Amino acid sequence: MASPSPSPSLSLSLTSSILLSLILISTSSSDHQFELLDLHQPPQLSSPTTHHQPHSPPLSLTLHPRSSLHPPTANYTALTLSRLACDQARVHSLLLRHSLALSATSAPDFSPQELQSPVISGIRLGSGEYFARLGVGRPAKNFYMVLDSGSDVTWLQCRPCAACYNQSDPIFNPSTSSTYRPLPCAAPQCSALDTSACRTNACLYQRNPTSFSYCLVNRDSASSSTLDFNSPRPADSVLAPLLANPRVKTYRYIALSGIDVGGRPVNFSPSLLSIGRDGRGGVIIDSGTAVTRLRSEVYGAVRDAFAGMARGLPAAGGFSLFDTCYDLSGMARARVPTVALRFEGGKTVALRPSNFLIPVDEGGKYCFAFAATSGSLSIIGNVQQQGTRVSYDLANKVVGFSPNKC
Repeated sequence: MASPSPSPSLSLSLTSSILLSLILISTSSSDHQFELLDLHQPPQLSSPTTHHQPHSPPLSLTLHPRSSLHPPTANYTALTLSRLACDQARVHSLLLRHSLALSATSAPDFSPQELQSPVISGIRLGSGEYFARLGVGRPAKNFYMVLDSGSDVTWLQCRPCAACYNQSDPIFNPSTSSTYRPLPCAAPQCSALDTSACRTNACLYQRNPTSFSYCLVNRDSASSSTLDFNSPRPADSVLAPLLANPRVKTYRYIALSGIDVGGRPVNFSPSLLSIGRDGRGGVIIDSGTAVTRLRSEVYGAVRDAFAGMARGLPAAGGFSLFDTCYDLSGMARARVPTVALRFEGGKTVALRPSNFLIPVDEGGKYCFAFAATSGSLSIIGNVQQQGTRVSYDLANKVVGFSPNKC
């Protein structure tokens, strides 16, 4: 189920039903070993602005970085620590659910409470998630919703609720909507759905769109971007295969076969990123996770390759879950090694420097935005997705990446 959060009231699940997961970033494959990271703009936070497109698709929602919804009163270091703490809790939840799915002999009958991610109360500083604004009911009441590719359903906190968690929006009251009514199992709308079931005479449902795309702006930006449904992908998209794990249906897997640093493939076995016969391993795309997690063997090789080529940068101590950081204070630009994600079939998506070397405080400390996980599952998070239009073609099982299409 969708990851609850103290500030939003609605969670938009984009896995089995819509599957909104995010990834990477970039330009096309590059042979250059280094590129420039622009350090002119210090990290700052401000309120959201609305993004308008000259030609709107049939359905388009505006996306906002979480920090712009609740501008923090603390400094940027506190904001980063808060984001990473929330991120750690989410990754723990994802890995736990992955482990439960693999250990089950059949599909487990979880209750909604058991499928929820941990609720972290009192956090008003943001966790690196992204939100869309959605009107519910008639007359419409607007709610911020989490773009969550690690969950199965879209849900809204409604009155009456026995244990309401704190949220910024008013809790939805179904009695005030002229269009709200329970849908019984015998209703023709229920049997017409792609997948339906019954419980206590209530219709349980799942509905799929065939394609969607999104682009994420920088998490500290006041700008916004869009989530579009049934819109064609850009012509310059780099395509990567989407995979399915028959043992774990909640998550969407991508055929990541390697990572390049400085224009050269990092030396590790591609099998470390593949889905095993037992369902373990593989790489999932998750919009709710901020920092990309790689299994420890892969992360160690990638980090060492990057650090070896970045010896010219002044090293700094670690920060929270980051162990590779640099003091770039007083610099206008930094020359950094290139990083690219390589997909099955040899196609490559190059990451922008701002997507793998990120500020963690206001004093010029930047850290390599990857981390290790002790499990077999790797997770591509949304830090690596900023600035790229990510398009999902579910019918053809591919995902496309096109830079600078926000």
